[in-house]
Amino acid sequence: MAGLIFCGIPLPGMGMIFLNAQDPAQNKQTAPTGPYANSGWQYQLRYKNYLGTIISPKHFITATHLGRKGETTQPKFFNGEHDLSFTLKDEGQGIIIDETTDLRVLEIWETFEHYAPLYPSPNESGKETVITGRGLGRGEELQDENGEILGWKWGPGNTTSDRRGTNTVTSHYINSRGSDLIYITFASAPTPHEIQLTGNDSGGGWFIKDGPDWKLAGITFSVDANHDTNNTTGDQSHFRAAIKNARGFYYGSDTSGWNLIPTNPALYLTPSTYQNNLSDLRFYEKTHSYATRISSYLPEINAIIQPSITHAALDAEGKFQRWLSDAGITAATALDDDTDADGTPNLVEYFSNDDPSAPSSNPLSLIRETDGSLTLAIRESLDLTGRGLIGEIQESTDLSNWSAVAFLAERSNRVADDTGQRTRTLALLSPSSAEHFYRLRITLTD
Repeated sequence: MAGLIFCGIPLPGMGMIFLNAQDPAQNKQTAPTGPYANSGWQYQLRYKNYLGTIISPKHFITATHLGRKGETTQPKFFNGEHDLSFTLKDEGQGIIIDETTDLRVLEIWETFEHYAPLYPSPNESGKETVITGRGLGRGEELQDENGEILGWKWGPGNTTSDRRGTNTVTSHYINSRGSDLIYITFASAPTPHEIQLTGNDSGGGWFIKDGPDWKLAGITFSVDANHDTNNTTGDQSHFRAAIKNARGFYYGSDTSGWNLIPTNPALYLTPSTYQNNLSDLRFYEKTHSYATRISSYLPEINAIIQPSITHAALDAEGKFQRWLSDAGITAATALDDDTDADGTPNLVEYFSNDDPSAPSSNPLSLIRETDGSLTLAIRESLDLTGRGLIGEIQESTDLSNWSAVAFLAERSNRVADDTGQRTRTLALLSPSSAEHFYRLRITLTD
């Protein structure tokens, strides 16, 4: 029996193939109910064309190998309410936990309402996990000479969808980079919605139940799905598949070479000798999916996210005072004070996310266009909700009686991800009086 031989490199994890069903509709783009209610689906968001998991009021975690930047949204079918869009800080660079692992934590300007608790214990083996992915479904069946289904090739691109499934954590291991991974095995101990990952699942969360709560235990990293029917390199006959019985297939790649997965049943009578040994070709008798283990990196992750968790617990006034202190203003300061003497009160600068210690301009301006129409431009923080701020543009003809302005349309909406500000340009209805006044009314409330 061959030992100490690594048969190819696991591929980035990407989609989801179910063992007992073609593509169950109840597991696609819909929140789980019953025993799997609130099992992590609600914390997922779309990062680029992949997934991330929300882990603090300001942070989500995903796979480093996905790269940086990209659209960040939480579609309605995750949160059950409405689509939400988020703006990344630091140009989407994020923080890589360390150079050995595939975890990247990214921060947003806005505030997440809910976030996932982290699984704290290194006891994942043998526990059921709920996994979310965005990728491919089943493709062509793989059969033996007797017509028994051995597995399925990855489906075509049009099978991509957000899905969730279950499996049991087999064990964990340290890969060649030094990253601690947990992994699942296809059909080792079938769960109700047994799955194996395929293309585009990277970054999705693995959740394990801890007491009454489902907690984040892993972030999808890779899958050992590369197979062939021969050991000829370069003949382009290899394929990617989720296989529950791969004996007789070859595992590896055209780069590292192909190695036969043994067929002799006698070699499989002592499972403990190979089921946790990635150097043993018998290990690849079944396909495995891998996730970076959260419990091994808790101190590093908590050091990043705890300040935002602490800040979110403050009331609206406390958050305002913290904003001032972060700008170097430590003396007790009222909302309507003008600390930097620029004519703009602190609360207004808080609304527009300007620097309270440096001069800034009024965030509200009135513009008469060349066609005679009026537009209002308003500069505001991207995190009005998280800061407990409500802004209302009002109009008056006598400076005594004020009412909310009616808008025709939003003409533009420009986001500055380096400053956390948004500038909206709004078309106004034609005023009914020659003399018209406009103001921005700001309320701070919990």
